[in-house]
Amino acid sequence: MPEALSSPLVAIPALLVTGFCLLRSLSSWVSALQLLIAAILFGGILGAWMGSGALPVAFRDLAIVAPLYLAFFLGKAGRQALARVPLDLGIGLAMVLGWLIVGLFNLGSVSMLQLLIGLKVWGYYVPFLVVGIALATRPPAMFRVFRTFLLLGIVACGIGLVQSFLIRVIGYGPAISLFFGTGANAATQGFTFFTAGGGIFRVPGTFSFNSQYVGFLYVLLTVAMIETNADPDPWYRRIANLTVFVTLLASVVSGTKGALVTFPLFVVGYALFGLTRSGLLVVAPVALAAGVLVLTTIGIDLGGLFRYGAELTRSYTEGFFFQQIDNALQFGALGRGIGSNTNAARYAIPGTDVGSLVGFESYFAKIAVELGAIGLVILGTFLAWIGIKSGLLALRYRFHSGGAIVAPLAIYVIFTLVTLFKAWSIDVDPANVFFWLALGLMVGIDRQTRGARVSVPEAAPLLPGGSRPAPLG
Repeated sequence: MPEALSSPLVAIPALLVTGFCLLRSLSSWVSALQLLIAAILFGGILGAWMGSGALPVAFRDLAIVAPLYLAFFLGKAGRQALARVPLDLGIGLAMVLGWLIVGLFNLGSVSMLQLLIGLKVWGYYVPFLVVGIALATRPPAMFRVFRTFLLLGIVACGIGLVQSFLIRVIGYGPAISLFFGTGANAATQGFTFFTAGGGIFRVPGTFSFNSQYVGFLYVLLTVAMIETNADPDPWYRRIANLTVFVTLLASVVSGTKGALVTFPLFVVGYALFGLTRSGLLVVAPVALAAGVLVLTTIGIDLGGLFRYGAELTRSYTEGFFFQQIDNALQFGALGRGIGSNTNAARYAIPGTDVGSLVGFESYFAKIAVELGAIGLVILGTFLAWIGIKSGLLALRYRFHSGGAIVAPLAIYVIFTLVTLFKAWSIDVDPANVFFWLALGLMVGIDRQTRGARVSVPEAAPLLPGGSRPAPLG
C-alpha cells in the first residue's frame, strides 16, 4: 500500500470517494463518464503525490469504468447501442478479438501477469465505442459530457501553462517539483529537454507523462471546437472560443517537438470543413499577435521550433516508421506473445528487464511483436478502415449540421491513427478512452441521422441560435 494511504486521515476519505464513484457509476453511466473525465485529467498528478501511478488507474478502472459498463450493458441503452454497431466495425472487432484469443495460446516467455496486463491494455476501453453510440442518441447528455471535459480541461490546461512559464522563471526542476513533488523526475523522464527553438521542456501538466498531457491537448482542442460550433448555450460557446486559443498556446510550450507542425493541421482541417466561423476569425489575429508576443518574451524561437519539428517529422517518415515495423516482424507470424511489449508491464512485474518490454516506439511495431505478422495484417486493416470510415463520415456531413460534431471527431480519430506510426497513442490516457468514444459518437450520429427510430424533438441537438437541425441523435 502506498505510504499516503496508510494514514486514516487519507484512507477514510479515499474510501468514501471510492464508494461514491462506485454507486454513482452504477446509477448513471452518463454521470460515470463525467467522473471518468475527472479521474483521467487529474489522476496522474494525484498518483505522483500518493507515490503510485498505478493506484489512480486501478481506482478509475474498478470504481468507475467497471460499474459504468455494468450499468450500461445491463440497461436498455446498452442493448440498443449494441444493435446499432455497424456491420463493418462489428466484423473488424470480431476478427481482432478472434486473433487475441489465438494469442492466448502463444505464451512463450510471457508470464500470466504480463498476459493479463496486455489483454487489459488491448481491450478494456474498446467498449466505449458502444457507449459513444448510445451517447449520440442523447444530445443533452452528450453536451453535458462535452461541457464537463471543457471546464475541467481548462483547469488542467491552465496548470500545464503555469508549469511551462514557471520553468523559464525558476527552472525546470523547481517548477515541476512544485506540482509533482518527488515524482517530478519520473514525470519529466529525468528532466530531459532539447535546446532547439529556445528550449523544449517536457511538461506533464496534470498527467504522469508529457505524452499524455499532449494527447489531452488534442482532445481538448477537439472538444472546444465542437462546443464552439454546436453547443446550444452561448456561454459555453464563448468559453470554448477562448479555450481553442489557450490550447494552441499551451501546445507550443508543452514540450512537443512537433507542436508547430501537428497542431496547425487540426486548424487547417477545421477550416476545410467550415468550422472556423466569424467568432474565431475575429479574435484570431489579436490572439495570434498576443501569443507570439508572450512566446517571444519567454524565449521561444517559433521559427526554430517549426524547423526542428519539420525536420524531425521528415526523418521519421523517411525510414524510422517502417524500419521499426520491419524489425518487429522478426518475431514471426504469431509474435512474441500478448503483453511482451506492453509498457504497463514494467511497473507491475518486479525485477522485469525493461529492455525486454520496451524497444519499439511505433504502435504498429508493437502489434507485430505481440500479435505477429498475421495480427499486424488483421489489426492494421481494421485501424485503416476506421480511418477511411471516419473520413467518409466527415465528408458526408460537410454541409450538414451534424458536421459541427462529426468533423472535429473525425479529424481527431484520423490524426490519432497517423500518430500510431510513431507512438502508442491509443494505449495511454486520454486517447485509450476518447479514441473509441469519438468513433462511437460519429457512428451514433450517422446511424440516427440515417433513420434511427427516435423522434426529432427528442433527439436533435440545438445548435447556436436555437435552431433545431435534422435529427442527429
